[in-house]
Amino acid sequence: MSDRVLLTAATLAVLVGLSLLMVRGWRARAGRQRDLPPPPRPPATPGEVVIGLTPGLFVGTTFAGDWLDRVTAHGLGVRGPARLVEGGAGLLVLRPGARGFSIARADLLDVRCAAGIANRLAPRHLGVVVVTWRLGERELDTGFQPRDAADRERIEQLVTRLVHQEEATP
Repeated sequence: MSDRVLLTAATLAVLVGLSLLMVRGWRARAGRQRDLPPPPRPPATPGEVVIGLTPGLFVGTTFAGDWLDRVTAHGLGVRGPARLVEGGAGLLVLRPGARGFSIARADLLDVRCAAGIANRLAPRHLGVVVVTWRLGERELDTGFQPRDAADRERIEQLVTRLVHQEEATP
């Protein structure tokens, strides 16, 4: 065999090996997070939709305060297109092709705009809206990158209002 063929075969073998190690690491991380309960699914009919659909990118979920510690359990670490909807009971994250979930108003803790989350940096003019919420006993940060800056501001205002409504409720 020629040197080129051997080099190509060796390179492919290394790439396949690295890919298998990445899959193994992802599964091991999900196994370590098995104590995390699954988030509630969005209701079939969300009730009153207050802000309508805000399209963007679901960036992923991390453990609160550690923007690189991605949550892989229950598909919360899978990046993809999504829509945020405010239903009567809280915030709904609808993800075509992936498991959507809902965050009850009582579980919403905070919202902020950040440069990035879970290995994803956003353009400076957009940023990533990071919603801090509680799932079981754990606090999580979920990142959403809206398509434009006006949506970012709208989402921040919405979640801030929901958090303060919950704080005001006895």
